[in-house]
Amino acid sequence: GGNAIVVPDMCDLPSLHEAAILYNLKARHADKMPYTRVGDIVIAVNPFQWIEGLYSDDNRELYVDKLVWNAGPDGDSKSGLPPHVYETSSLSYRGLAVDGHHQSILVSGESGAGKTETVKIVMSHLASVQSTAFEAAQGSSDSGGGHDNAVVKRVLDSNPLLEAFGNAKTSR
Repeated sequence: GGNAIVVPDMCDLPSLHEAAILYNLKARHADKMPYTRVGDIVIAVNPFQWIEGLYSDDNRELYVDKLVWNAGPDGDSKSGLPPHVYETSSLSYRGLAVDGHHQSILVSGESGAGKTETVKIVMSHLASVQSTAFEAAQGSSDSGGGHDNAVVKRVLDSNPLLEAFGNAKTSR
């Protein structure tokens, strides 16, 4: 008793109270693991630095492969993966494109918490999943553009608009 533990999913904490949650988030942050899970929710603590490999193509493909294309019968195989925002975008893509269910992703936090960057990462990941799916449907990884890739480009080009909303001031 009394020993603090660090877990990737805080549902696995023996006692879920404020001190245990804060310790877990702080310890993971110190170990350059900005993402922590609480069941189906992914919590991000802004590392305020670039973490090498965190957003690599290999990491991106790992989440897509395990959570979209080769998911188990329940569509959720995240237990073998560390928490990551790619988990959120992969599961949302699967829910929409594979299972046919409407999806939404909520990104919330204080000013400077990294919401805009997180949305950019999610949008980029979703676009790359869609691009991969389109290329696979065409039977080539060199599809040379096409309508679907134009849509992906337009979605990614919407980031400045999202940033404008993110930088808007709330008046009270």
